[in-house]
Amino acid sequence: MKAHLPINPSYRALAISASIGSVLALTTDITSREGCIALLLSQAITFMTASVYRTHKGKHSCRLESIESGKLIMIRQQDNKTPLLIFGIDAPAKDQKGNQLTQAWLSDFLKSKHLTFTNVDNIEHYTGIKPARFSASSSRLYADGEDVALAGLRLGYFLVNKRYRTPKLYQFAHAEAEDKQLGIHALKEENPDQHRLKQRIKKKVINEKLIKNSEGTATWI
Repeated sequence: MKAHLPINPSYRALAISASIGSVLALTTDITSREGCIALLLSQAITFMTASVYRTHKGKHSCRLESIESGKLIMIRQQDNKTPLLIFGIDAPAKDQKGNQLTQAWLSDFLKSKHLTFTNVDNIEHYTGIKPARFSASSSRLYADGEDVALAGLRLGYFLVNKRYRTPKLYQFAHAEAEDKQLGIHALKEENPDQHRLKQRIKKKVINEKLIKNSEGTATWI
């Protein structure tokens, strides 16, 4: 199944820098004053290229297809259906009460708004629905230019995900909503990660019991 993997801006900038450096090394004496100035200019061009690429090429428009969970949505971008994992946040598990509240708020907040996302480097476009890769560089989602994660944290519908290096602004928004008992904080449910871990352990114990109870009961045909 073919996946669309955009070029990493850092690699692009490195390639440009290497090309410029090679040309300068062939045409100038890098030990001279003029050579040093030329090398400094090449570095400036490299940083400008990386900055412009991330600013203009790193923002992509998309359309909402469906909401899979409190932090995972399906979007359509350039005729590709893509899973998008919202950066920096966690949400209640599907069997927790807060899950429905989070999904309902997210659906209302994204409705009829222009959506854009950044950090596209680690997002793959699939022809079918597949789980998104969980990584620290998941996508920042914006609705009419507003950071969706930050808006949800301020209203108490998201939680800061401790597996990310989240911005301080996210952490402050989470702490303030928790103090005021806004949104899902009022339910006082356990941390989603702890809840998922307990469910996995419970499932493992049940499976082990089933295997043990089924020993010696097989029949041959």
